[in-house]
Amino acid sequence: MSDADLIESLIHSGENHKVEFKQDFDWKDAEKKIKYIKTVVGLYNHDGGYILFGVDDGGTVIGIGNEFETIDNADINKSINSFFH
Repeated sequence: MSDADLIESLIHSGENHKVEFKQDFDWKDAEKKIKYIKTVVGLYNHDGGYILFGVDDGGTVIGIGNEFETIDNADINKSINSFFH
């Protein structure tokens, strides 16, 4: 199964204990940042899963801009790891 097929299948199946949709990705917004991290931790605690950014709660792909290109991966890792210590 290709990545595109997997994503399409996940969207078609809808949100569940393994799949979470997020409309946007705004790492600079402190409240959203906490929600993203809590989602990652929740999925981690339930044997993993998928977060699909740019998909609304109804499963409509709305897309996102270039937010991921401007984010420091080390900052994301540090923020997520802080929940485990």
